[in-house]
Amino acid sequence: CSPVVSEQLEGDSSAHAVESRERQTTTLDAAEQTVTSGVRGLARWIDSFFDDPNYAAEEADGRFELRQTVTGSNRGDVEFNTRVRLRLSLPRLSRKLNLVVEGDDDLLAADPVNDDIGDSLEESLDNPSLGLQYFKRRDGGVNLSFGGGVRFGNRSVYLGPRIRYEKQLSDLWLGRFTQRVRWYTRDGWESVSRAEFDRSVAEENLFRQRFNLVWSEEDNRSEGFRAAAVTSYFRPLQYHRALRYAWVTEYESRPTYGLVSTTLSVSYRQRLWRDWIAVEVTPFLAWEDEFDWKTNPGLAVSLNLVFEQEKLSPRPAFQEGPPGSSSL
Repeated sequence: CSPVVSEQLEGDSSAHAVESRERQTTTLDAAEQTVTSGVRGLARWIDSFFDDPNYAAEEADGRFELRQTVTGSNRGDVEFNTRVRLRLSLPRLSRKLNLVVEGDDDLLAADPVNDDIGDSLEESLDNPSLGLQYFKRRDGGVNLSFGGGVRFGNRSVYLGPRIRYEKQLSDLWLGRFTQRVRWYTRDGWESVSRAEFDRSVAEENLFRQRFNLVWSEEDNRSEGFRAAAVTSYFRPLQYHRALRYAWVTEYESRPTYGLVSTTLSVSYRQRLWRDWIAVEVTPFLAWEDEFDWKTNPGLAVSLNLVFEQEKLSPRPAFQEGPPGSSSL
């Protein structure tokens, strides 16, 4: 074989090797992107579908939610609970500045998706607030914000930062962490920590483990730290229907550290003839230390109306439903 031919063959071989490596790299990148968008897209779809107030509201320029819930249990009378949430960006001042109106502080709830169950059982007071929140999105899954406003229930002004961090832990796992610190003119300091771990199951189902830790200067003497663990399993049936299985346990560190309540629930949620209208039915069983751990069965039915403006962040890759939901 002549030197010219040999050199040509070596060049062709080298070119093919480079092309092969590029194709392999592109394939791996595409596969990694697909997996990443899978668990992240599924988690965001679940947050949006079940109207998780801690994440869904930040994905839109404007969002208004009205929820009416009727809850009845073996221990108490039928109760009605109305929630109103409004988040509106102020583009003339800054696209990152939002006006926020909330009926209750959802970050304090052990299970914000079904917090009406806890409210009806504990008979907690509605504590509306009005404030401004400035968002600063950064690369690497970090989301910073600073908020201030007025809480009308205790007639207190508040200020404080919040940080959220999202990290792809593996092909199937997604981790999210939230830390918020606030100072209230009447109640002093408050710290709220939340950690979530999501795992996609069979492509279209989602397992979620959530841990909450709340400390406030006002409740430190009576309750100390309040902790909660929420185990959830989401099963989308179609684009407009889904099931959620949940187990919630709550703890307090004072007067003695221990379990104070546990709740098992199954939620069926369905969007009606419009995407902005949804109905949810949740039968549950609750046990509480305050009532000697007697079984308390109950039922919660809610009607949600949600209006949104243009999305700030991209929607999940699947538009017609979660991954794998081909039969609509």
